[in-house]
Amino acid sequence: MTALLPEFTAKAAATVTGRVDAQSLLDDLYRRQLFVTRLADKPPRYSYHDLFREFLLERLQERMDREALNAARLRAAEAALADGLVERAIALSLEAEAWEYAVELVCGRARAMLQQGRRATLRAFAASIPIATRLLHPWLDYWLGVASMIDDLTLAREHFERAYAAFLASGESSAACLVAAQAVLGIHMSWATNVGGLLWVKRLDQSATALNSLAPSDRLRVMAALLRAAAMDETYRVNEESIAVAVESAIQELEGTAAGIDANDRFIIADTLQEHALSTGQPALFERTVAAVTPYLADRSLTSWARCHWLISFGTVSGRRYPYALPQP
Repeated sequence: MTALLPEFTAKAAATVTGRVDAQSLLDDLYRRQLFVTRLADKPPRYSYHDLFREFLLERLQERMDREALNAARLRAAEAALADGLVERAIALSLEAEAWEYAVELVCGRARAMLQQGRRATLRAFAASIPIATRLLHPWLDYWLGVASMIDDLTLAREHFERAYAAFLASGESSAACLVAAQAVLGIHMSWATNVGGLLWVKRLDQSATALNSLAPSDRLRVMAALLRAAAMDETYRVNEESIAVAVESAIQELEGTAAGIDANDRFIIADTLQEHALSTGQPALFERTVAAVTPYLADRSLTSWARCHWLISFGTVSGRRYPYALPQP
């Protein structure tokens, strides 16, 4: 059953098989060179020769009934998760047809996959889940909307519509606020001249009271959307007093040191604040924004997309190139 995992520790082997002597058994197999490789990790990880692993997996399929095999896959998923191998755990939960568990894992991993530019991986995982199950989970719709907004805004809006309606129906106003914000940002980034934007601007304004219930990183994202919405609105509200208050709140949050703020969300709000400073003639706001965000340019979690987008914004607003060093490998 350990063949369900490409690599595994002795602890993972014990979890999957239930054998308390997993460590001694693996060490014996390794000493006898019986198709087992030991990797120099701490704790050591083991793997089977590829052809031998294929043979073992075929034997599992032949000898175990579906229920027993799926139970083994779930134990392997738990072991993979304990070792930090989240995507292997997702794959195993899908093979075990544990759809609810798979949705939970996919939603928990979605942000990291999107930051890594692996939208196709997220979509593939979601596509393996029956549609009847997918439609019961608005967070999955939300993440699929985020994954689609760069290259298929129409599909993204479909996901956002379902997620927004479901969150409203269940009374999750802060989640509905986040969906509306993400839709506004998606429409703003599109080349479709803000088609469909006014509806989402209205929804965002209606749900913005839930802003403070969000985590700091999501709160910054909503703040960015609120400023974009002011520029997208028919009345062009960028000079209203309420927007000035929102801008000051956003820059103070950006200048703060709250834990749990994603570097990418810092640059999304920074990009927005810089453009707002240009459109409203506020050089001091521009300088504050640049000073607050530049320490994070070397953050390893910052995506190339967010870094480049901010640098373009910086150049557009200031008329100069920003010198910076890429993070060293």
